[in-house]
Amino acid sequence: MDWKKRLKLYAICLLFVVGAIFMLNSDTPGTMRHPLWMRHIASYIGIFFFGSCGLMAAYSDIRLCLHHQKFIEFSEQGLSIKAGKVIPWSQIKGFAIENVSGAIIILIFTKNPKKEIAKETSWLKRKVMQFNLKTTGSIYSFSTMAMKGSPEDVLLQCEQELAKRRQK
Repeated sequence: MDWKKRLKLYAICLLFVVGAIFMLNSDTPGTMRHPLWMRHIASYIGIFFFGSCGLMAAYSDIRLCLHHQKFIEFSEQGLSIKAGKVIPWSQIKGFAIENVSGAIIILIFTKNPKKEIAKETSWLKRKVMQFNLKTTGSIYSFSTMAMKGSPEDVLLQCEQELAKRRQK
C-alpha cells in the first residue's frame, strides 16, 4: 500500500469537511450567492459524505496495519482482498484491468459467479455482486489507486501468482 497516496486521500477528505464546516458557519447575509438553507444542506451532505468516507478508509487502513495484513494477499488457498473472504485459486479464471470513471480497477473473473452470488448470505453483498456482474462481468474487483506500482504491475503479479498455483 502506498501511504503517500493514502495520506493525500485523507487530506482531500479533511479539506472538504473543513470547507463544508466553513460554509455552515458563514451565515452572514450577502457573503455567498445561494440562500442559507441551501448552504446548510450542502454543508451537511459534505460533512457526512467526506467525513464518513475518510473515516471508513482510515479505519480499514488502521485495521490492516494493526493486524499486519496486506491490502491484497496471496496464499496457498487463494487470493484475499483486505483480509476478507479467500477466493480459491481453483475458482479464478483470470484477471483484467478496467477503467471505471477514472478509477483503475483489477477485475477477478471466477468460474461460476452466479453460484457464488447464491452462496452469499448478506443481501447487500449479493446485490453488489449482481450489479458488478452485470456491469463488469466480474463479481470481485479491487482498486489499484493506493497500491505501489502501476496497475499493469499489479495485474502481472496477480497473473503470475495464478499461473504458479495452477502448475502445482
